Amino acid sequence: MYHYMKTQNGWSWLWMVPMMLLWIAVLGGVIYGAARLALKHQKTPRAGH
Repeated sequence: MYHYMKTQNGWSWLWMVPMMLLWIAVLGGVIYGAARLALKHQKTPRAGH
């Protein structure tokens, strides 16, 4: 059982790191896009550079 968990832990790390980075990138992109749209639709005098 311990050996099985040990090997699975190694594989899960190989999968977890790229997946976590992917999720962080996706969430960051969504938040960034939402903030951009919110600022664009806010119609502030500083909006148009």
